[in-house]
Amino acid sequence: MTISAWRKHLTRPSFTSVRSRRSIIIAIKIVHSVIFLTNSLAILHIFWVGIHDRPSRWTSIALAAALGESAIFVINRGRCPLTELVEDLGARSGRVSDLFLPRWFSDRIPWLCTPPLVIGLVGLVAGARRRHMAGTGVSFAAGGRPR
Repeated sequence: MTISAWRKHLTRPSFTSVRSRRSIIIAIKIVHSVIFLTNSLAILHIFWVGIHDRPSRWTSIALAAALGESAIFVINRGRCPLTELVEDLGARSGRVSDLFLPRWFSDRIPWLCTPPLVIGLVGLVAGARRRHMAGTGVSFAAGGRPR
Protein backbone atom coordinates (compact mmCIF):
# COMPACT_ATOMS: atom_id res chain seq x y z
CA MET A 1 0.00 0.00 0.00
CA THR A 2 1.43 3.39 -0.95
CA ILE A 3 1.71 6.42 1.32
CA SER A 4 -1.12 8.16 -0.55
CA ALA A 5 -3.35 5.09 -0.13
CA TRP A 6 -2.55 5.01 3.60
CA ARG A 7 -3.27 8.73 3.82
CA LYS A 8 -6.72 8.25 2.26
CA HIS A 9 -7.45 5.26 4.48
CA LEU A 10 -6.28 6.83 7.75
CA THR A 11 -7.89 10.24 7.23
CA ARG A 12 -11.38 8.95 6.50
CA PRO A 13 -13.75 10.54 9.05
CA SER A 14 -15.29 7.20 9.89
CA PHE A 15 -11.96 5.46 10.42
CA THR A 16 -10.80 6.90 13.69
CA SER A 17 -11.89 8.77 16.74
CA VAL A 18 -9.87 11.72 18.01
CA ARG A 19 -8.21 9.53 20.62
CA SER A 20 -7.15 6.83 18.17
CA ARG A 21 -5.92 9.50 15.72
CA ARG A 22 -3.61 10.80 18.45
CA SER A 23 -2.27 7.27 18.96
CA ILE A 24 -1.69 6.89 15.22
CA ILE A 25 0.05 10.29 15.09
CA ILE A 26 2.34 9.30 17.98
CA ALA A 27 3.14 5.94 16.35
CA ILE A 28 3.95 7.56 13.01
CA LYS A 29 6.11 10.21 14.71
CA ILE A 30 8.04 7.47 16.52
CA VAL A 31 8.64 5.60 13.26
CA HIS A 32 9.52 8.90 11.56
CA SER A 33 12.01 9.71 14.34
CA VAL A 34 13.66 6.29 14.01
CA ILE A 35 13.95 6.77 10.24
CA PHE A 36 15.40 10.27 10.72
CA LEU A 37 17.97 9.14 13.27
CA THR A 38 18.90 6.05 11.23
CA ASN A 39 19.41 8.19 8.14
CA SER A 40 21.54 10.65 10.12
CA LEU A 41 23.73 7.80 11.37
CA ALA A 42 23.97 6.42 7.83
CA ILE A 43 25.20 9.77 6.53
CA LEU A 44 27.77 10.02 9.33
CA HIS A 45 28.95 6.48 8.56
CA ILE A 46 29.31 7.25 4.84
CA PHE A 47 31.22 10.44 5.63
CA TRP A 48 33.57 8.67 8.05
CA VAL A 49 34.36 5.68 5.85
CA GLY A 50 34.64 7.93 2.80
CA ILE A 51 37.25 10.26 4.26
CA HIS A 52 39.19 7.40 5.83
CA ASP A 53 38.77 5.02 2.87
CA ARG A 54 37.70 2.22 5.19
CA PRO A 55 34.38 0.79 3.98
CA SER A 56 32.87 -1.86 6.20
CA ARG A 57 30.10 -4.41 5.90
CA TRP A 58 27.69 -1.67 7.08
CA THR A 59 28.61 0.72 4.28
CA SER A 60 26.27 -0.78 1.67
CA ILE A 61 23.39 -0.69 4.17
CA ALA A 62 24.18 2.93 5.03
CA LEU A 63 24.36 3.81 1.33
CA ALA A 64 20.97 2.20 0.67
CA ALA A 65 19.39 4.02 3.62
CA ALA A 66 20.87 7.45 2.88
CA LEU A 67 20.41 7.37 -0.88
CA GLY A 68 16.92 5.87 -0.59
CA GLU A 69 15.82 8.56 1.86
CA SER A 70 17.44 11.24 -0.29
CA ALA A 71 15.53 9.98 -3.34
CA ILE A 72 12.23 10.02 -1.45
CA PHE A 73 12.98 13.54 -0.20
CA VAL A 74 13.79 14.80 -3.71
CA ILE A 75 10.82 13.05 -5.35
CA ASN A 76 8.50 14.71 -2.81
CA ARG A 77 10.04 18.14 -3.47
CA GLY A 78 11.82 18.45 -0.14
CA ARG A 79 9.04 17.19 2.10
CA CYS A 80 8.78 13.80 3.74
CA PRO A 81 5.53 11.95 2.97
CA LEU A 82 5.19 10.95 6.63
CA THR A 83 5.10 14.63 7.59
CA GLU A 84 2.12 15.16 5.30
CA LEU A 85 0.41 12.02 6.58
CA VAL A 86 0.66 13.14 10.20
CA GLU A 87 -0.58 16.63 9.34
CA ASP A 88 -3.51 15.13 7.41
CA LEU A 89 -4.39 13.23 10.58
CA GLY A 90 -4.64 16.53 12.44
CA ALA A 91 -1.20 17.11 13.95
CA ARG A 92 -0.18 20.75 14.21
CA SER A 93 3.21 19.84 12.77
CA GLY A 94 4.35 16.55 11.29
CA ARG A 95 8.05 17.38 11.44
CA VAL A 96 9.90 15.15 13.87
CA SER A 97 13.18 17.03 13.89
CA ASP A 98 11.43 19.77 15.88
CA LEU A 99 11.01 17.31 18.74
CA PHE A 100 14.72 17.25 19.54
CA LEU A 101 16.34 20.04 17.51
CA PRO A 102 15.89 23.81 17.50
CA ARG A 103 13.70 25.03 14.62
CA TRP A 104 16.50 27.03 12.97
CA PHE A 105 18.64 23.88 12.89
CA SER A 106 15.92 21.54 11.66
CA ASP A 107 15.09 23.95 8.83
CA ARG A 108 18.67 23.55 7.57
CA ILE A 109 19.04 19.77 7.85
CA PRO A 110 19.13 19.14 4.08
CA TRP A 111 21.82 21.81 3.68
CA LEU A 112 23.82 20.44 6.60
CA CYS A 113 23.56 16.75 5.67
CA THR A 114 24.21 17.02 1.94
CA PRO A 115 27.90 18.06 2.10
CA PRO A 116 29.00 15.19 4.41
CA LEU A 117 27.05 12.73 2.27
CA VAL A 118 28.62 14.01 -0.95
CA ILE A 119 32.12 14.12 0.59
CA GLY A 120 31.70 10.54 1.82
CA LEU A 121 30.41 9.36 -1.56
CA VAL A 122 33.32 11.03 -3.37
CA GLY A 123 35.75 9.43 -0.91
CA LEU A 124 34.21 5.99 -1.41
CA VAL A 125 34.31 6.30 -5.19
CA ALA A 126 37.91 7.57 -5.14
CA GLY A 127 38.96 4.74 -2.81
CA ALA A 128 37.26 2.13 -4.97
CA ARG A 129 38.93 3.60 -8.05
CA ARG A 130 42.34 3.50 -6.31
CA ARG A 131 41.84 -0.11 -5.27
CA HIS A 132 40.70 -1.05 -8.77
CA MET A 133 43.71 0.63 -10.38
CA ALA A 134 46.06 -1.00 -7.87
CA GLY A 135 44.56 -4.37 -8.71
CA THR A 136 45.27 -3.83 -12.40
CA GLY A 137 48.94 -3.12 -11.77
CA VAL A 138 48.77 0.61 -12.52
CA SER A 139 50.96 2.63 -10.15
CA PHE A 140 50.14 6.14 -8.99
CA ALA A 141 52.33 9.23 -9.14
CA ALA A 142 52.39 11.73 -6.27
CA GLY A 143 49.44 13.62 -7.77
CA GLY A 144 47.21 10.57 -7.66
CA ARG A 145 47.28 10.02 -11.44
CA PRO A 146 48.30 6.70 -12.96
CA ARG A 147 51.76 6.60 -14.51
